[in-house]
Amino acid sequence: MKEAFTDSDTYSLDFPPEMPAEEKARLMTSVLLLDYMFFERDSDMIKFENGKLTLVCCNLFCCGCICPCKVQCGGSNNNGE
Repeated sequence: MKEAFTDSDTYSLDFPPEMPAEEKARLMTSVLLLDYMFFERDSDMIKFENGKLTLVCCNLFCCGCICPCKVQCGGSNNNGE
């Protein structure tokens, strides 16, 4: 019932018993970061507009501003081709 009224996520990770706590923390942090980047940011990481695919590889934070690092493929060049 909770899933129908909230935008919550459920994660399940299985760790081997011999895995150090530091590695477990890194893995959990990576899962949360990937979820945020690809599912919580209103689909601004991958766009396809006007025949051009834009992929944001990462967001860099500089002096309080977000500067996206992007890769663009396709679309037309300056000659309209």
